[in-house]
Amino acid sequence: MTQKEINKMLKYWQEQLKLQDWDVVARVDNYLRDKHGEVNWVFPKKQALIGLENPDYVNPKLFKSFPMSSERTVIHELLHLHFVFIDTLVDSDTKELIQPFLEQAIHNISGALYKLKTEKEK
Repeated sequence: MTQKEINKMLKYWQEQLKLQDWDVVARVDNYLRDKHGEVNWVFPKKQALIGLENPDYVNPKLFKSFPMSSERTVIHELLHLHFVFIDTLVDSDTKELIQPFLEQAIHNISGALYKLKTEKEK
């Protein structure tokens, strides 16, 4: 996937998820060996950087139940931006308790959105 394709996909999903007020950059990161992607943000500036695992480096055995899709990963990481308030408003003990549930919800929502779009394109 080229950087131009990533930028186009990012712009589309920022619009769909109503995150145009964020300055987001997405790029392939060859060092995310154990995950499809990650997002880091600076909330006061509404800036974020999404790292996408290089599909060539993904171990298919590790992610059997969640096949690699850069687009689904972009959706997933963008959805995290809707929940950044948790980092600023919730204490660390509570955050640790709710994190798995939040991650599961984001995983399921991103999967549903990706599926809807890909089925619509068929």
